[in-house]
Formats: sequence, structure tokens, C-alpha cells
Amino acid sequence: MTAPSSRIDELRQRLAQIPPEANSAGGRESTYGELIGFVPPCCDRRDAAELETMLRGMHEQMRLRALIPPPIDAKAAHLILLAMMLTEHGAAAAAQGVAARRAGASWDELRAVVGLAFLLQGLPAANHGEEFLTAVAEREHAERVAGAVAAYA
Repeated sequence: MTAPSSRIDELRQRLAQIPPEANSAGGRESTYGELIGFVPPCCDRRDAAELETMLRGMHEQMRLRALIPPPIDAKAAHLILLAMMLTEHGAAAAAQGVAARRAGASWDELRAVVGLAFLLQGLPAANHGEEFLTAVAEREHAERVAGAVAAYA
């Protein structure tokens, strides 16, 4: 899994020196595009007032800097965040699952995280985990189909 690791190392270096233009929608699209392949809905509002946009940009800078701490590899960080979100029934669990898969996590590792969430929160976390696994699998399937269609277009 050297390719995901080197991509993440490169991204980590860039995040350490986030320029002011990263506050823009284009900067967020680029960064989130590399992490999870899309911009999460909470970060994609384009109709916000100027002050709100500035504050959201600052919030995104803090989030992206803390998202991949240097002592923890990206896959582990995303799996940890996924476990936390599953126990809190967070709507962003699927995005963390996608990010973990992009960082090299296997389906078995994702299922293990769902099992850990079950230990803390019981059946609600397990049910939410199954929904999350289905959403991630459907997203990957849709991306594969789109890639195949594009290849033949």
C-alpha cells in the first residue's frame, strides 16, 4: 500500500502550509478530492455570507490539519474517526469510510471497526455500521461503473 501512503504524505506536507486560497471552494474541492473523492455537503455551501465563508475556511484549515496527525498514518486516522462516528451515529461515517478505503483500508478492517462500535453502542451502532458499509460499497460500485462507461465512451 505504498501508493496511498505516499499520496497522504504528500497531502500532509501541503496541509502543513495551507495558503489563504485554500479557504476558497476550489481549495476545499482539491483537498477533499484527494482525501475522499468529493466535497462533503457540510463544506460545499457556496451561497454563504462573506464572514461565514471566512470562518468556515478557518474551520476547514483546522479540520484538515488535525485530520491526519503526523504520528498516525492516514488509514489508521480514518479508521479511528470512523469508529468514533459510528458510535455517535454521525452522518459523516460514510465519508470517513470512503477516506479509509482510499487510504488502503480493507473491507475486513472496516467490518472490524463496525464490530468495535458495536461493543460500545450495541445494535444501533451495528445497524448504522451496516448502512455505512452498504453506502461505501454502492459508491465504489458506482465509481467502477462510471469508469468502465468512460473507458468505452
